[in-house]
Amino acid sequence: MNQPEVERRWTSIRISEVSHTTDRQDRPQYKLVVHFEWHPLSNTWGDNLFVYKDQCPPVIEAGTHNVLVERSTLKKQSDSAGGGFHDGTQDWMYRWKIVEWESMGGNQAPVTPIPTPTVQETPQTPVSTPQTPSVPTQAPVARAIDENQMRIMRQSTLKCASWMMVPLMKDFSNPSLAVQRTEELSEMFMEYVISGNIKVADETPDLTSLEEEVDF
Repeated sequence: MNQPEVERRWTSIRISEVSHTTDRQDRPQYKLVVHFEWHPLSNTWGDNLFVYKDQCPPVIEAGTHNVLVERSTLKKQSDSAGGGFHDGTQDWMYRWKIVEWESMGGNQAPVTPIPTPTVQETPQTPVSTPQTPSVPTQAPVARAIDENQMRIMRQSTLKCASWMMVPLMKDFSNPSLAVQRTEELSEMFMEYVISGNIKVADETPDLTSLEEEVDF
Protein backbone atom coordinates (compact mmCIF):
# COMPACT_ATOMS: atom_id res chain seq x y z
CA MET A 1 0.00 0.00 0.00
CA ASN A 2 1.45 3.33 -1.07
CA GLN A 3 1.84 6.03 1.57
CA PRO A 4 0.06 9.30 0.73
CA GLU A 5 2.42 11.97 -0.49
CA VAL A 6 3.38 14.43 2.23
CA GLU A 7 2.31 17.96 1.31
CA ARG A 8 4.92 20.67 1.70
CA ARG A 9 4.84 24.29 0.65
CA TRP A 10 6.67 27.56 1.12
CA THR A 11 4.67 30.19 2.89
CA SER A 12 4.95 33.30 5.03
CA ILE A 13 4.18 33.07 8.71
CA ARG A 14 3.83 35.74 11.37
CA ILE A 15 5.39 34.89 14.71
CA SER A 16 3.85 36.87 17.58
CA GLU A 17 5.55 35.17 20.56
CA VAL A 18 8.87 33.36 21.10
CA SER A 19 9.79 31.50 24.28
CA HIS A 20 12.44 28.94 25.31
CA THR A 21 11.60 25.42 26.41
CA THR A 22 12.84 21.80 26.22
CA ASP A 23 11.32 18.47 25.24
CA ARG A 24 11.05 15.44 27.55
CA GLN A 25 14.69 14.61 26.90
CA ASP A 26 15.76 18.16 27.79
CA ARG A 27 16.53 18.96 24.18
CA PRO A 28 16.33 22.77 23.76
CA GLN A 29 13.41 24.09 21.76
CA TYR A 30 11.61 27.29 20.84
CA LYS A 31 7.89 27.54 21.49
CA LEU A 32 6.37 29.78 18.82
CA VAL A 33 2.91 31.31 18.51
CA VAL A 34 2.43 31.29 14.73
CA HIS A 35 -0.21 32.84 12.48
CA PHE A 36 -0.49 31.21 9.04
CA GLU A 37 -1.75 33.06 6.00
CA TRP A 38 -4.70 30.64 5.70
CA HIS A 39 -5.96 31.25 9.21
CA PRO A 40 -9.45 32.81 9.26
CA LEU A 41 -9.67 36.36 10.59
CA SER A 42 -11.51 35.06 13.65
CA ASN A 43 -8.38 33.16 14.70
CA THR A 44 -6.51 35.76 16.71
CA TRP A 45 -4.64 33.33 18.97
CA GLY A 46 -2.65 31.43 16.29
CA ASP A 47 -1.10 27.98 16.58
CA ASN A 48 1.57 26.75 18.98
CA LEU A 49 4.60 25.27 17.20
CA PHE A 50 7.69 23.71 18.75
CA VAL A 51 10.97 23.78 16.83
CA TYR A 52 14.35 22.45 17.89
CA LYS A 53 17.00 25.09 18.25
CA ASP A 54 19.52 23.09 16.23
CA GLN A 55 17.10 23.00 13.27
CA CYS A 56 16.30 26.71 13.02
CA PRO A 57 18.11 30.05 12.93
CA PRO A 58 20.20 30.79 16.04
CA VAL A 59 17.91 33.68 16.92
CA ILE A 60 14.20 33.85 16.14
CA GLU A 61 12.39 37.10 16.65
CA ALA A 62 8.75 38.06 16.38
CA GLY A 63 7.79 39.13 12.88
CA THR A 64 7.29 37.67 9.40
CA HIS A 65 9.39 34.74 8.17
CA ASN A 66 9.43 32.64 4.99
CA VAL A 67 9.44 28.92 5.83
CA LEU A 68 8.85 25.53 4.26
CA VAL A 69 6.01 23.82 6.12
CA GLU A 70 4.69 20.26 6.07
CA ARG A 71 1.08 19.32 6.65
CA SER A 72 0.53 17.06 9.63
CA THR A 73 -2.55 15.64 11.35
CA LEU A 74 -6.07 17.01 11.51
CA LYS A 75 -7.07 19.20 14.44
CA LYS A 76 -9.87 18.26 16.78
CA GLN A 77 -13.06 20.25 16.85
CA SER A 78 -14.25 21.86 20.05
CA ASP A 79 -16.94 20.13 22.07
CA SER A 80 -19.34 22.94 21.24
CA ALA A 81 -18.81 22.14 17.54
CA GLY A 82 -19.62 18.47 18.07
CA GLY A 83 -16.17 17.12 18.94
CA GLY A 84 -14.20 14.75 16.76
CA PHE A 85 -11.83 15.87 13.98
CA HIS A 86 -12.30 18.44 11.26
CA ASP A 87 -13.12 17.16 7.80
CA GLY A 88 -9.89 18.50 6.29
CA THR A 89 -11.47 20.67 3.60
CA GLN A 90 -9.52 23.75 4.69
CA ASP A 91 -5.81 24.24 5.36
CA TRP A 92 -6.43 25.73 8.80
CA MET A 93 -7.98 22.42 9.89
CA TYR A 94 -4.53 20.76 9.86
CA ARG A 95 -1.51 20.98 12.09
CA TRP A 96 1.64 22.14 10.30
CA LYS A 97 5.31 21.87 11.19
CA ILE A 98 8.28 23.91 9.97
CA VAL A 99 10.89 21.87 8.14
CA GLU A 100 13.07 24.61 6.64
CA TRP A 101 13.77 28.31 7.08
CA GLU A 102 14.56 30.61 4.19
CA SER A 103 17.01 32.50 6.39
CA MET A 104 19.02 29.26 6.67
CA GLY A 105 19.54 29.00 2.91
CA GLY A 106 16.27 27.61 1.59
CA ASN A 107 16.36 27.97 -2.21
CA GLN A 108 12.72 27.28 -3.01
CA ALA A 109 11.21 30.17 -1.13
CA PRO A 110 8.51 32.23 -2.86
CA VAL A 111 9.49 35.51 -4.38
CA THR A 112 9.52 38.16 -1.71
CA PRO A 113 8.93 41.85 -2.45
CA ILE A 114 12.00 43.45 -3.95
CA PRO A 115 13.32 46.11 -1.61
CA THR A 116 13.65 49.57 -2.97
CA PRO A 117 17.22 49.97 -4.18
CA THR A 118 19.30 52.48 -2.34
CA VAL A 119 20.50 55.15 -4.71
CA GLN A 120 24.13 55.96 -4.06
CA GLU A 121 24.67 59.64 -4.21
CA THR A 122 27.49 60.69 -6.49
CA PRO A 123 30.05 62.58 -4.44
CA GLN A 124 30.21 66.14 -5.54
CA THR A 125 33.16 68.44 -5.38
CA PRO A 126 32.42 71.04 -2.75
CA VAL A 127 31.93 74.42 -4.31
CA SER A 128 33.02 77.37 -2.30
CA THR A 129 30.34 79.97 -2.04
CA PRO A 130 31.70 83.33 -3.18
CA GLN A 131 31.20 86.03 -0.65
CA THR A 132 28.89 88.75 -1.76
CA PRO A 133 30.85 91.99 -1.95
CA SER A 134 29.55 94.71 0.23
CA VAL A 135 27.48 97.20 -1.70
CA PRO A 136 28.22 100.83 -0.90
CA THR A 137 25.32 102.77 0.41
CA GLN A 138 23.73 104.73 -2.37
CA ALA A 139 21.90 107.97 -2.19
CA PRO A 140 18.13 107.69 -2.09
CA VAL A 141 16.64 107.01 -5.52
CA ALA A 142 14.22 109.56 -6.85
CA ARG A 143 10.63 108.43 -6.61
CA ALA A 144 8.39 108.09 -9.63
CA ILE A 145 6.15 111.16 -9.56
CA ASP A 146 3.36 111.84 -12.00
CA GLU A 147 2.91 115.17 -13.74
CA ASN A 148 0.14 116.45 -11.46
CA GLN A 149 2.14 115.75 -8.29
CA MET A 150 5.20 117.37 -9.82
CA ARG A 151 3.21 120.54 -10.58
CA ILE A 152 1.89 120.72 -7.01
CA MET A 153 5.39 120.17 -5.59
CA ARG A 154 6.88 122.89 -7.78
CA GLN A 155 4.21 125.35 -6.67
CA SER A 156 4.83 124.49 -3.00
CA THR A 157 8.63 124.74 -3.19
CA LEU A 158 8.43 127.99 -5.18
CA LYS A 159 6.07 129.45 -2.59
CA CYS A 160 8.39 128.37 0.21
CA ALA A 161 11.40 129.88 -1.57
CA SER A 162 9.48 133.13 -2.08
CA TRP A 163 8.74 133.39 1.64
CA MET A 164 12.42 132.98 2.42
CA MET A 165 13.44 135.63 -0.09
CA VAL A 166 11.06 138.29 1.24
CA PRO A 167 13.47 139.45 4.00
CA LEU A 168 16.33 139.54 1.47
CA MET A 169 14.59 141.58 -1.22
CA LYS A 170 16.04 144.81 0.19
CA ASP A 171 19.55 143.46 -0.53
CA PHE A 172 18.80 142.98 -4.24
CA SER A 173 18.74 146.13 -6.32
CA ASN A 174 18.14 144.05 -9.43
CA PRO A 175 14.66 142.39 -9.32
CA SER A 176 15.65 139.79 -11.92
CA LEU A 177 18.49 138.62 -9.65
CA ALA A 178 16.01 138.20 -6.79
CA VAL A 179 13.76 136.10 -9.04
CA GLN A 180 16.79 133.99 -10.05
CA ARG A 181 17.71 133.35 -6.44
CA THR A 182 14.12 132.43 -5.64
CA GLU A 183 14.07 129.89 -8.47
CA GLU A 184 17.39 128.44 -7.29
CA LEU A 185 16.01 127.96 -3.80
CA SER A 186 12.88 126.37 -5.24
CA GLU A 187 14.97 123.91 -7.28
CA MET A 188 17.05 123.09 -4.20
CA PHE A 189 13.91 122.33 -2.19
CA MET A 190 12.52 120.28 -5.09
CA GLU A 191 15.70 118.18 -5.27
CA TYR A 192 15.54 117.48 -1.56
CA VAL A 193 11.86 116.46 -1.65
CA ILE A 194 12.39 114.06 -4.58
CA SER A 195 15.77 112.47 -3.83
CA GLY A 196 16.73 113.45 -0.31
CA ASN A 197 19.86 115.23 -1.61
CA ILE A 198 20.52 118.91 -1.19
CA LYS A 199 21.75 120.52 -4.38
CA VAL A 200 23.74 123.60 -3.51
CA ALA A 201 23.65 126.36 -6.10
CA ASP A 202 26.85 127.98 -7.31
CA GLU A 203 25.89 131.19 -5.63
CA THR A 204 23.78 130.50 -2.58
CA PRO A 205 22.19 133.58 -1.12
CA ASP A 206 23.44 134.43 2.36
CA LEU A 207 20.55 133.75 4.72
CA THR A 208 22.43 134.63 7.89
CA SER A 209 20.99 138.11 7.74
CA LEU A 210 17.43 136.86 8.24
CA GLU A 211 15.94 138.76 11.14
CA GLU A 212 13.10 136.38 11.79
CA GLU A 213 12.44 132.63 11.44
CA VAL A 214 10.35 131.67 8.45
CA ASP A 215 7.59 129.14 9.25
CA PHE A 216 7.17 126.41 6.63
